[in-house]
Amino acid sequence: MIRLSNAVNKKRLVWNTTDPNPCLWGGVICSSTDTFVTHITLSKSIDVSVNSLSSIPSEFISSCGKLDGLKMLNFSQNKLSGVLPNFNGFSGLESLDLSMNSLMGNIHVQLDGLVGMKSLNLSSNLFVGFVPIHFGHFKVLEKLQLSKNHFQGPIPDELFGYQNLTFVDLSGNRISGVLSDSVGSLSKLDTLLLSDNNISGMIPRGISQYVQSLDLSNNNLVGSIPVDLLSASNLQSHSICALGKLLRLIFLELGNNSLSGEIPEALGNYVELALLDLSHNGFYGSLPKELGNLRQLQVMKLQSN
Repeated sequence: MIRLSNAVNKKRLVWNTTDPNPCLWGGVICSSTDTFVTHITLSKSIDVSVNSLSSIPSEFISSCGKLDGLKMLNFSQNKLSGVLPNFNGFSGLESLDLSMNSLMGNIHVQLDGLVGMKSLNLSSNLFVGFVPIHFGHFKVLEKLQLSKNHFQGPIPDELFGYQNLTFVDLSGNRISGVLSDSVGSLSKLDTLLLSDNNISGMIPRGISQYVQSLDLSNNNLVGSIPVDLLSASNLQSHSICALGKLLRLIFLELGNNSLSGEIPEALGNYVELALLDLSHNGFYGSLPKELGNLRQLQVMKLQSN
């Protein structure tokens, strides 16, 4: 228990480890005779972010993995290095944040035992290999952040089997291949950030069926802008340069791809549009007169077409 206290930071457990009787420690429940510990009650969250931890102690994995009440772990902004450990146990864990460290290697099944995980943030590390697909075999994941790593290859179709996903950020990797039409099957997805990769092919027609914020900038996309990308009634924000989720479509940036075709007339329906960036593509033809409806337009970039 003392090793557990040291592993997760004494300040958060508030255990007086100088007292030889652990039955008097906060959150520790013993038998009626005070001869052995029966339960340990901790906070639902353990936050050790913004420290100088170089590794996740093995004592932490083995001890805290048995705590059913633990819901959130935050090891972000430390100095963690090496490969991702196997998170065995942690049956109640819903949120795991290991972002902004120096973790490396491939991700295979190290996280598949986290049966209740809803939010995973592994961004800003040094992970390599293909985009992982094992995030708990019950597939309840809602938020996935894997940005700013070195993942490569196509986005696997297995990822679209997580039907509860609402937020996916794979930006700033080396992802290639075409975007599968399966992305349109994620009926709860409202944010999809895929900028700064090597994605090629055309924009899938069903990609905007549900999303409210879409970032596809700085890829190798070709073809025209799908009609449904501009006509989906629920589409509120196309922030193609990570400008964030907005209440209305105000910023539309599709710059630095290889898109082509005529500029769609449907753009004129977005009367709140303030910035339109279609630069560095292959659009041609005349400007549709419907753009005159954009009374709030302040910046329009059409160069290098």
